[in-house]
Amino acid sequence: FPVLVPTGTTLFAGAPYDSRIVDGPIAGARLSSGGGTGDMVSVGGTIYIVNFGTGMNVLRSFSATTAATIASTAVSQPQQLATDGTNVYFTDNNGALLKWVPGAGSSTTVASAAAITTALGTSPFFVGMTYYNSALYLTTFHGIVKITTAGAISLLTGSVDASKNGCNNGTLA
Repeated sequence: FPVLVPTGTTLFAGAPYDSRIVDGPIAGARLSSGGGTGDMVSVGGTIYIVNFGTGMNVLRSFSATTAATIASTAVSQPQQLATDGTNVYFTDNNGALLKWVPGAGSSTTVASAAAITTALGTSPFFVGMTYYNSALYLTTFHGIVKITTAGAISLLTGSVDASKNGCNNGTLA
């Protein structure tokens, strides 16, 4: 993927028209052209992205020298990404919010899909996420959901019901 530098664009990893996932030294690293969410976060000098590969989304890491795919036992089907500067938070394809500590062998659940559905009254489809002040803010097509790192879930504004046509013009809590 390209990385902007003051004099233009420099190719950091990947190659045009080569859609293989290749881990290893950064010069030979390749990214799948099959997509992913496009989300990218940086933790401790390493860039983490969601990349589509082998029929599912995978979390990939890119340091200055090496590209690697994070084991699916640690991170399963990531969708959106956010970071608090130390941990990588992600939603999975089931609608849960999880936390992965770089280098850890597995991820931990911050809020399960069932807890999110119970708190909001429906199963939302998240399209974006950011971290701020000990909470993750997730967007749906029509609303904003706040989930604290302790797992408290609240709807800040709008609706998570995909059948609604537009927001409810609520105010942020």
